[in-house]
Amino acid sequence: MQEWQANSFALHFCIPTFMLGKLELTDHRQAAIAIIAQTFDVEYGFAEERLEHWLRQRAMVYYG
Repeated sequence: MQEWQANSFALHFCIPTFMLGKLELTDHRQAAIAIIAQTFDVEYGFAEERLEHWLRQRAMVYYG
């Protein structure tokens, strides 16, 4: 549980939700991940995980 919490904190700390929401991301997944990685100076895999987390978060808001 603590590991999950630490990972979640790291994702939000390095790539804040409010800043991620302001980016103009393409629908092409790899390109969107590359934009996030470059903008926030994080590794590709980390950016990929953050994007997935953010998309799940948005889906929960829209689909309840």
